[in-house]
Amino acid sequence: MYDVARMLPRVQTTGNGRLFYATYFAAAACLLPYLGLYLRRIGLPGDQIGLLLGIKPIVMVAGAAIWSAFADRTGRHRTVLVTACYLSAALGAVLVIPSHVVAIGAVLFLFAFFYAPIIPAADNAVMTGIAANGGEYGRVRLFGAIGWGVTSIVIGFIVENTAITIVFAAYAAAMVVCGTTAFGLPRPTRVAGVKILKNLPLFLRDRRWGLFLLVAFFAGLANSVVHNFLFIYLDQLGAPETMMGAALAVATVSELFFFFFSARLIRRFGADTVLAFGLGVTALRLAAYALIRNPAWALAVQLCHGPGFAAMYVAGVSRAREIAPRGLGATAQSFFYIALSGLGGTVGVTLGGILFERYDVFVMFAAAAAGAATAASVFIGAGRRRPTVHDTQ
Repeated sequence: MYDVARMLPRVQTTGNGRLFYATYFAAAACLLPYLGLYLRRIGLPGDQIGLLLGIKPIVMVAGAAIWSAFADRTGRHRTVLVTACYLSAALGAVLVIPSHVVAIGAVLFLFAFFYAPIIPAADNAVMTGIAANGGEYGRVRLFGAIGWGVTSIVIGFIVENTAITIVFAAYAAAMVVCGTTAFGLPRPTRVAGVKILKNLPLFLRDRRWGLFLLVAFFAGLANSVVHNFLFIYLDQLGAPETMMGAALAVATVSELFFFFFSARLIRRFGADTVLAFGLGVTALRLAAYALIRNPAWALAVQLCHGPGFAAMYVAGVSRAREIAPRGLGATAQSFFYIALSGLGGTVGVTLGGILFERYDVFVMFAAAAAGAATAASVFIGAGRRRPTVHDTQ
């Protein structure tokens, strides 16, 4: 028989985590894929779109670091998470109001600052609960993929039959629900005496972090190009909004498999191998977009999202927690998030916007594919020499 008293904390951790990720990614599916398309439809050129979309990841670099350091220092992880959810909901709703590029940029700046700590704080809380009570992160996180996939189909249908501006209200409503579910996540324990700035050299001296953050950066760069320009690409191919929603749903199907089995993949092959594999698959995905002219084939390529992102992301979260200094769990997750979605995302969307404006979307995808393939090759070569004990001192 099951020991209910012992199983209950595990059920609470995984159940609340699943609900949080489902609502968070439902909110994200409402807004983020449509933001570039919205900016295009209000008449902004490609370079300005790239500049505006680049604000979010670069501000998130500072936002994630500041909020995560504050949470680790004070122990107020849940306060940071809930506050960030509610304020990002309000600012997401306001994004529809401005029409001038400067005003849009100002609102995006504030939105990004409060959006930044949500996932690092949630990942740290869920991983803390799993470490204490058992469970697998990938099998909790896959509910985010379900929330994303189901919402993508629904919001695509709604946008096609109403107006694209509906995505801002939909995001705000879903994120308010997400913030409410955050009250149920575990509270990470504050480690007394932890000084963030004093302990930063622990990250800098550890060569494992350098190699890890390098691949996270290039994975973020490549995925940023897909994330920010996929709908513009499909729009140019003549795909209706319903097909755009279906494209996200297809990606979700592949995510589910890799989230579910990610722990086994990591145990079998190691986190670094899974990270490199994910980057290589993303390179192939980008190359396919550069060659395809039929939107139906682009839907099939979306199946690459599972190994290219889901498996890579779980490996990154697991690796960050594994090599994090004691008491700096939220900071470690923020470093991974900064490299992936902050620095990598900024460079990806900025260069993507420039290439899109000066050439076309196909050249942009081809260039991104070449960069991702090169980075994966370099990472695999560097990984053949595993850091020794002395390397981490």
